[in-house]
Amino acid sequence: MNPTVRKGAKKKETVTSDQAEDFTFDQLKYVWKEYSLAIRREKRESMYSTLMNSNMSMSSDYQIHLEIANELQGKELEVEKVELLGFIRAKLKNYSVGLKYSLIATEKMEILDSKGIFDKLAAENSSLDKFRKLFNLDIEF
Repeated sequence: MNPTVRKGAKKKETVTSDQAEDFTFDQLKYVWKEYSLAIRREKRESMYSTLMNSNMSMSSDYQIHLEIANELQGKELEVEKVELLGFIRAKLKNYSVGLKYSLIATEKMEILDSKGIFDKLAAENSSLDKFRKLFNLDIEF
């Protein structure tokens, strides 16, 4: 009725306070740059650009938050995440560090021909269309 207990059973490791040393945001930026330069030496310019040009912030519970520009950067970051976090955790001696990212909204650039430009301007200022009709102007499209 009583289950037998093995003496050689391994216990699951948990993060203890001695594995979670405090660090500052400046220390994080230094380690982040160190990792980024190692990536650059490996000729992985795309990942280097993502790491260096993304806005980074850190919450009080050691969660790093990145703002990235597109989904491709997110896919690259997912592949690199384990190695990156391993490096940061080892250097800063804190195994509670995490990484999250979000896409930032960017405006789409619109290419317009001359008719499109006039229509857009006329929508913003109705007087343009009135003057065109009043003076019987023919806009070259």
